[in-house]
Amino acid sequence: MPDIGSRFLGLKPVPDFVVLDAATGSLTAGELVDLAQSTPIGLGPKDLVGLRFACPANLARALFLLDGLVGGMVLLPASLTDDQVAALAQRIGITAVIDAVPGAKPLPAVAPRALTRWALTTSGTTGSPKVVDYTFAVLARSIRKRRPGRPPGVWGLMLDPTRFAGSQVLLQSLLGGGRLVSPDFNAQLGERVSHLVGGGCTYLTATPSLWRRMLMTPDIGQLPLQRLQLVGEIADQSLLSALTRRFPHARIVHVYGSTEAGQGFGVDDGRAGFPLCMLDRLPPDLQMKVVDGILWVRPEAAPTGEGVLYDAEGYICTADRVRIEGDRVFFLGRASTAVNVGGTKVQPEEVEAVLRDHPAVAECRVSARPSALLGALLVAEVVAGPAAPSDLPLALKRFCRERLPRAAQPATITLVAAIATTGAGKLARGPAV
Repeated sequence: MPDIGSRFLGLKPVPDFVVLDAATGSLTAGELVDLAQSTPIGLGPKDLVGLRFACPANLARALFLLDGLVGGMVLLPASLTDDQVAALAQRIGITAVIDAVPGAKPLPAVAPRALTRWALTTSGTTGSPKVVDYTFAVLARSIRKRRPGRPPGVWGLMLDPTRFAGSQVLLQSLLGGGRLVSPDFNAQLGERVSHLVGGGCTYLTATPSLWRRMLMTPDIGQLPLQRLQLVGEIADQSLLSALTRRFPHARIVHVYGSTEAGQGFGVDDGRAGFPLCMLDRLPPDLQMKVVDGILWVRPEAAPTGEGVLYDAEGYICTADRVRIEGDRVFFLGRASTAVNVGGTKVQPEEVEAVLRDHPAVAECRVSARPSALLGALLVAEVVAGPAAPSDLPLALKRFCRERLPRAAQPATITLVAAIATTGAGKLARGPAV
């Protein structure tokens, strides 16, 4: 199995070409080639190494240096606390946690290569993060190589590269023959978008929650996007339509995938959900089925580890609830976020999609509040758009009554200035009631 270094060397890059331009440091193709031809000091095939880097350039350096030479690498999000890292290290047997690129020496001409285990953590949207293992081949299955003669694409990094979706952007840009522009993750969102504009970003991947926030920044229309991707959450019709209006010449793709199941499939027809025919007509490397309203997938090569549930046929349970309507399959939300309201299961994500259809709603979050009578009630937080009426909560209650069954109508609607997101860029949600 070719290692990450040899895959990069096969691209024959220009040595001084900047492949990663981050606010915290840059990285050239020549540096990556040197790293791929080196071996780390003090680490070897028996080590499971935790990589804890705030700088994407240093994370990339460590990946190219260690892959094929250590037993495994665990990409640790910066959002994890020291106690969480220590508990994780003890649980899965991490032998070293590094936050600086180790020293290296030239790689011997003939050296044994390890099939390095790659490990990522789940986003932990509704609970503690779990660890999922990959081989490099599985993680890089969707990488598209740049066609000869075409200029390199410029990828924007708005997602944590230690998470599944962010790692896909990092590997695609470095191994696909492109360039990566990475704004400072600690900067204000408007500043990060401006950084992407200055870097000439043409390809950008973000969660729907992050796209909604970016659409409200002043420089968003200046991005010369050729392709934009939505990952990690449900892409509802209101957002897809808004992105189409803002970027009429860009290809807009809702990519379905998860840490537990790996890379899935993409839909680019501008409609929420995906065509029903895809359940039977996907390529051989990915098969799907719906069982009791839950989507199951069977990729040709799949990750393993905590939280990966297989059936007897090798299908992985995604825990994503779906509904089939006519020739379309719609995502409803995670099974773990469903709320029991008086004996009726309600998916908060469905209620959020209805609220976002109102022209005065910029963003919203629906959650559960315990109720002695019904078990739980739904409550909504709403970020108002620029032309919102003063009686927006009352208007939204009327709006919901016309479109939702009684159990799914929020009991209270509160206006807020902003809604928190997780380190993975998703709406922060608590456990279902």
